[in-house]
Amino acid sequence: MARKPNNPTAERRGVVLIITMLAVVLLLSLVLFVLNTGDMINRRQQVQDAADATAIGGATWMARGLNLIAENNVSMSMNIGLINTLDSMPQATDFVYREQIAFVEALRAQMARGMTNRGGEEAELVDELMNAYLDELEAELAQIEPVYEFYQEINVPSMTYYNAPDGGHGLIWQAMFAMDELNQATIESLGDTTQTMAIDAGMVTIRQNHAATDTLVLPVRAELPYDRGEFNDFELPVKYGVLPEALDNEDSRGPYDTVFGWHGLNRECLSGYYSDGNREVASGGRGAVPIGRGSGGSGSGRTWNCTEWQVNGYYTWGTHQHMYDRVNAFTDSRLRNTRLDWWTRRLANAKLQYLWPDPDPDDPEATPPDDSYPELEQIIDPDWVMDYDEAQQIARVNRRSIRETGYIVLEIKSSVAPGSAGYLSAGTWALVDELGEDQPRLVRRRGWVNPSSWDRRASVEKVSDHVWRETWSYSVHFDNDLGIEPVVDSEGNLVPTPIYRIDHFVFAGVNIGNPVVIPNCYEGFDKSSQQAPAPMNIELKDTDDDRFEYLKVLAVTRQRDRAFSWPSGFRGGKPEPYMVAVAQAKVFNTHSWDSWTPMWNAALEPVDRWDDWHDRISSSGDHRNVNDSTLDFLEDYFERTAELADVMLRH
Repeated sequence: MARKPNNPTAERRGVVLIITMLAVVLLLSLVLFVLNTGDMINRRQQVQDAADATAIGGATWMARGLNLIAENNVSMSMNIGLINTLDSMPQATDFVYREQIAFVEALRAQMARGMTNRGGEEAELVDELMNAYLDELEAELAQIEPVYEFYQEINVPSMTYYNAPDGGHGLIWQAMFAMDELNQATIESLGDTTQTMAIDAGMVTIRQNHAATDTLVLPVRAELPYDRGEFNDFELPVKYGVLPEALDNEDSRGPYDTVFGWHGLNRECLSGYYSDGNREVASGGRGAVPIGRGSGGSGSGRTWNCTEWQVNGYYTWGTHQHMYDRVNAFTDSRLRNTRLDWWTRRLANAKLQYLWPDPDPDDPEATPPDDSYPELEQIIDPDWVMDYDEAQQIARVNRRSIRETGYIVLEIKSSVAPGSAGYLSAGTWALVDELGEDQPRLVRRRGWVNPSSWDRRASVEKVSDHVWRETWSYSVHFDNDLGIEPVVDSEGNLVPTPIYRIDHFVFAGVNIGNPVVIPNCYEGFDKSSQQAPAPMNIELKDTDDDRFEYLKVLAVTRQRDRAFSWPSGFRGGKPEPYMVAVAQAKVFNTHSWDSWTPMWNAALEPVDRWDDWHDRISSSGDHRNVNDSTLDFLEDYFERTAELADVMLRH
C-alpha cells in the first residue's frame, strides 16, 4: 500500500503546543515570583515599621515619664511660692482697704476745707489736680473693696495651712502630696510601662496587617538612676530659681530660666567717656521740706557716657518672687496709690522665714534649728488718725507711738517764676515725674514728720489748714517736659535756664497701729519628715555611656517569612525562617539633663553598639512578655550577625 505523504502542519502544531505550555509555566512562575517578592517586600516594610513603632513608643513613654516628674517637681515648688503669697492676701488686702478708706476720707475733708488761699491760676490748677486725684483714689477704693471682700469670705487657711483649721492638710498641701506620690509611682513603674507601651505600639502596627510577630524591646526593663530627695531641696528653686544644690552645675540653666525665661543680665561698662556741659541740670537745688522729691540735681556738669557694655553673667529668680511679681504687676497697673504689693512682699517674706530662716548674718555658715526663727520684720497693723489736731496731741504725749506720717504731695515745675506774667499758662508748667510716678501721690514717712516746723523756713508757707506750699528753684540746660531746648552763647557755652518748683504738701494722717502676729501657715510641718513632699531627683549626664545605659531603646521584631505562593519553591537556603528588623530610639533633653526641666523628647536614630546590645540581651533577667524561645533566637541572631553588623546597619 502506498504511504501517505507527511503532514508538516500537524507536526508544527505539536511543537507550538509544547512551547506554549512551557511559556505558560514560565509566565506563571514569573507571576508567582512577582507576587511573592512584592509580598515579602511589603511584609519586610511592615516588620521594620513595627520595630520603629516599638522603639519610638518606648522612648516616647520614657520621655513622657521624665517630663511628668519634672513638671511635678516644678509645680510643687510653685505651690510653695503660692502658699506664701496667697496666705498673705487676707491680711494685706485688709490693711490696704482700711488705708485707702482713711486717705479718701482725709482728702475729701481737705477738699471741703480748701486747698489754698492764694487764689488765681494756681488755686484753680491745684483744685483741678486734687479733684482728679480724689476721683482716682475713689476709683481704686472701688476696685479694692471686692478684692478685700473676696479674701475675707473665702477660707484661705483651708488651702494654705499645713494643718488646716477644719482638720487634715490644706488643699495646696494635698496637691503637693498627690504630685509627690505620682512621681514615686511614675519612676517605680517606668520600666514596666515603657516596655508595655513599646510592645503594644509595635503589635498594633503589625496587627493591622494580620501577621503573627514577636516584638522585643531592650532594655527588657528600663531603669533610671533616681533619688527621692527631701523637702529642703525645694529651697533653692523657690528662693532663687536654680536647681537643688546636689544637682546644680554651671551647664544647667534650670527649669525656671529655660522654660519661663526668668532671668536678668548682669552688665558692666567696659569703656566710655565723660561729657561736660550737656546735662539737663545746670545747677542743683533742693527743697526744705524733707518729703517728696525735693532736689533738682547736683549740677556737677559731667555725665558718664558708656560706649561698650559687657554681659558678665545673669541671675534668676524663683517661684516665691514670681508669685509676688503677679501681685506687683496688678498693683502697678491698677492700684498705684496703694501698698498692696508692699504689704504682700513683707508678709510673704516673713512666711518664707518661718519655712527657711536666713542664717545668722554674723555666722553665714550657721543654720538656725528648725524650731527657732530669727526675729521677723515687724509688721504694723495700720491704724490711721486723720485729724491734724489729734495727731499733734499724740505726738506731744508719745511721739514714738507714731509709726508713719502720711502726706499727699503735688509737685509742679514751671519755666515762669511765681507771680510773673504768664505764670502757669499753657506750656509753661508740668508735673514732676522724674521717677516715672504720676502726680499727685501719697507719701508715707517713718515716724513723726511734724509740718509745724516748716513754718520757720522762708520758702515754706501754710496756704490752708493742713496744707503747706514750698517754692524753690534750680537751673537746667534743657527740659523736654517744658519745651526748653539747649541755648549756646557766643563762646559756645550752654546757657542755663531757671526752673521753678511749686510743691504742695497735704497732711493726710498718722499711723499709730501696733505690731501684729504674722500667721504661720507652716505650723506643725516637719521638713525632715520622710512623709513631707519631696522632689524626685534624676541626674543624667550627657555622656555616651549614660545615654546608652539609661536613655536608649532598641526594638527587635521578627516575623516568619513563608512565601505567599509555592513556599517550598521560594524557601531558598536561609538559616532560619524569619525576617528580622531592628530600630533604635533615644531619649534626650534639649536644655538640661535633669528631672526638673520638662523638655525631654524622643527620636529614632541609627542603631549602634551592636555588641553592647547583645550583652544587654544576655544579661537581661526580666523577660516580661517575651518567651524564652524568642529570647534565645534573638541572642543567637545577634551573635551570628555581629560580623556583618556594620554593613547591615549602614545599609
